[in-house]
Amino acid sequence: MAVILEAAARILEEQGLEAANTNAIAALAGISVGSLYQYFGSKDAILAELARSTELATADELEQASAAMAGLAFEEQARTLIHLAFGIIYARPQLGRILSYHEARMRKDEAFVSAGERMAETITRLLEQNRADHARRDCVTAARDVLGIVEGMALSANRRGEADIALLEQRVATAVLGYLTHPGPA
Repeated sequence: MAVILEAAARILEEQGLEAANTNAIAALAGISVGSLYQYFGSKDAILAELARSTELATADELEQASAAMAGLAFEEQARTLIHLAFGIIYARPQLGRILSYHEARMRKDEAFVSAGERMAETITRLLEQNRADHARRDCVTAARDVLGIVEGMALSANRRGEADIALLEQRVATAVLGYLTHPGPA
């Protein structure tokens, strides 16, 4: 199954969505189309699994990084997690652009939603552990807002083809930390 997903990802990155049909994916994976259909019933099923596996891997990485940062200053933890998120998003930017459109259709997929919830819980724990360092009382809502800020700014810049990732990370960190430290609505 992994070879099929990697083949699909490579075609999406190199040739675009239109070129990623089951015949091309099977050929690049070095398997028959019949074998591909034993794992996936359609191109959409392959895209769904790519989106799902990417989201799950991101949740895993955020949880591991968050656990490893105990004891760091709040701002350093926030900047580290933002840097990690950008490393994930921009590791394969073309694939990320394509999957971001497909992810909108994944909102009812349990594994996809669960991964998003795990990310929100990781950020919520960070905020709860550092209450003295931010102005948000509702850490659950703030965590979801932070994820939205990071994802929204990163995907928007990715779609525009923005190349200065370090500068983008700084802008996102400024937005996130400004939101978290500015006294505003609960």
